[in-house]
Amino acid sequence: MQVKYIEDITKKLLSQKEIDEEEYLALCNGIITNYKKNSRLLQGEKAKEEQGNILFENVMKSLPKYAKYFDIASHQECMEAYINSIPSEIKLSKSNYKEALSSLMNVAVLMQAKVGKYSRNSGINIDNDKTNYTNSINDFEMAEEKFTPEFIEQTAIKICGNNSTAINAYKERAKAVCAKMAQDAISDKIEYYTRLTDYLIGFYADNEIARQSEEELLETQA
Repeated sequence: MQVKYIEDITKKLLSQKEIDEEEYLALCNGIITNYKKNSRLLQGEKAKEEQGNILFENVMKSLPKYAKYFDIASHQECMEAYINSIPSEIKLSKSNYKEALSSLMNVAVLMQAKVGKYSRNSGINIDNDKTNYTNSINDFEMAEEKFTPEFIEQTAIKICGNNSTAINAYKERAKAVCAKMAQDAISDKIEYYTRLTDYLIGFYADNEIARQSEEELLETQA
């Protein structure tokens, strides 16, 4: 089944114009979460929510954009731990984001089609979800742009004078505020792409189930 998945991803899901490493990883995680859910269903196991994916959250936190706010392992170490947690048949590649995402989407769609159940989440409001996510990421990016180390240092001295203890305490509070905003942005991004890739995979899987049913009907009538 050949489908132009990237066209729908960029038009409906992507929160920015280009697929960079951060967007790619978040999209992959959303697709993999869907695949794991349907793989369990196909094996007769009870479906469960993929909550608190600490390993992937650590992958996001270890990206240069966020790493300075968290005491986290290197990006390579976080990626290795995450890759070890996903099904062995799933391969992540950073050589070509669009090609890798198309391949991964196809695998997930066919897995959901094997389950044979039509999607129930067609009523998701994509635009509202995107707005809710972008609010938190925009807040973080504005804070990161404004609260540079130099700005924080100057402000701390202005408020605290020469009191080194007070200056250090102010710096820690400023870092904590930025870390909280970074955490919110990461959490929202993970939730956003988990929900929306699930929606998109369901949409394509429904079409595939209908196509297979039509083929079976034609075969019985032949």
